[in-house]
Amino acid sequence: MKRWKVYGRRGDYQAVKEGSCWPAFLITPIWALIYRLWGPRLGWVAATLVLVALRGDGAQGSAGHLLSFPVGVGVLVVFLVRGNEWHENALKKRGYVLLRTVAARSEHEALGMVLPRHRRGM
Repeated sequence: MKRWKVYGRRGDYQAVKEGSCWPAFLITPIWALIYRLWGPRLGWVAATLVLVALRGDGAQGSAGHLLSFPVGVGVLVVFLVRGNEWHENALKKRGYVLLRTVAARSEHEALGMVLPRHRRGM
C-alpha cells in the first residue's frame, strides 16, 4: 500500500502519492505541463540546453560528451525524487488544502477513502 495525501479545493480533489514520482522521471516535460509546474518545466528546459551545450560538436570521447549522460540522468533523478513534492506545493499555492493522508493501492482508492462519492464509482 502506498501513502497518499488528498487535497481539496471548492469541489475539486487531488491525491498525491508520497515518495518517488516515476512519471516525472520518465515523461518529464509532459508531466510538468499536465500539473502546470512551470518552475520545474523551465528548469528542465534550462538543463536540456546546458546538456546540448556540453555535448558541443558531439565528438566521441570529449569531456562534454562524457559528462552529458550522467548530468542528464542526475537531472531526471531530481525529478524522480522531488516531483510529488513540487506537485503538492503547486496545489497549495492554488488554494488546495490537505484533507487527509491515507494508505491506498491507487489514487482512485485514496480519493474514495476521503470522499464518499468516489466509493460509489461516480
